[in-house]
Amino acid sequence: MPSIRDNRLRGDAERLAAIDQSSELIDIRALSGNPPDRYQVVYSCRGIAKLERGAPVYSKRHELELVLPAGYPLSMPQLIFKSPIFHPNFHASDGRVCIDQWFAAANLSDVVLMVGNMVRYANFNPQSPLNREAAIWASANRSLFPTDVQPWFRGDGHLTDLIEIDPARASGDLVIELG
Repeated sequence: MPSIRDNRLRGDAERLAAIDQSSELIDIRALSGNPPDRYQVVYSCRGIAKLERGAPVYSKRHELELVLPAGYPLSMPQLIFKSPIFHPNFHASDGRVCIDQWFAAANLSDVVLMVGNMVRYANFNPQSPLNREAAIWASANRSLFPTDVQPWFRGDGHLTDLIEIDPARASGDLVIELG
């Protein structure tokens, strides 16, 4: 019988696959585990890679590694940027991501979208910075934010509009089919 963790990992894998199939801006690839417990997420949106002489250097490719530890979902996922990123809530030297709070009921797909919005500076918390320099810069330079308004998903831009859940499945497994 599958464990609670395995069931959760399977559900997460299905929701992340739905994002991958439905978005031209987010590419998600399972790296290890069956069900997967490690992913590579690539955001193709405008974000800030670094500052040069106080001016932002923008990038349109941001690579994140997402690792689900043995204690997941009770333990928070590890989120680490593998490409340069300049943001108040991303650590400058090792790429760690601060998401403030984690709840076991939180959806991993929502975390992936939240981090993408952070890359675009649509979401950040200067009060809880991992990168103090970025927090100071962000507070003084809102006009230079790389906010990308292109929706993550085709159509109207909402993942929930693309997921259909068939309640008639006898097995009780969650199956996501894109419409």
